[in-house]
Amino acid sequence: ENKPFKPSQAISEVWETLKTTYHERIRLELDSPNKDKYALGDKGRYFQIIQNLCENAIKYSPQNDKVTIKTYVSGNQFIAEVNDQGPGIPDELKDKIFERFFRVDQYRSLTKKPSSGLGLSIVKSLAESMDARVGVRSNDGNGSSFWISIGIIEVDKFS
Repeated sequence: ENKPFKPSQAISEVWETLKTTYHERIRLELDSPNKDKYALGDKGRYFQIIQNLCENAIKYSPQNDKVTIKTYVSGNQFIAEVNDQGPGIPDELKDKIFERFFRVDQYRSLTKKPSSGLGLSIVKSLAESMDARVGVRSNDGNGSSFWISIGIIEVDKFS
């Protein structure tokens, strides 16, 4: 159900949830001026997107490296980035990672957990249901930055 919500609040809730399990592995950088921005979407599904991106980042990052959630505003978009120190994604595979059942074969041995290859396709589908966009910036061997961009709204228009 798409209605006004604060993306920064959903992100803070993900961080609170994950920090109990992953202790020192996850860091949050919320720009203070952006804490009061609203978007039109489903807060629970947005939470699910951020949580999925964070868990993937933790899963593929070396044990002692931090995963960072960073937020900022660009134009009329609220952007959340999940940055990891993992192996990165080869250029030729970046378009495929959001497809159903796709996994980067060379990285399957990095995780001990079974995976269906559905996580990122679900992330993309949920984002699109809120008119949001997802993507990745990555250099093979140098970590990845997964992002979600969702439009900022004036909440008084919905009151």
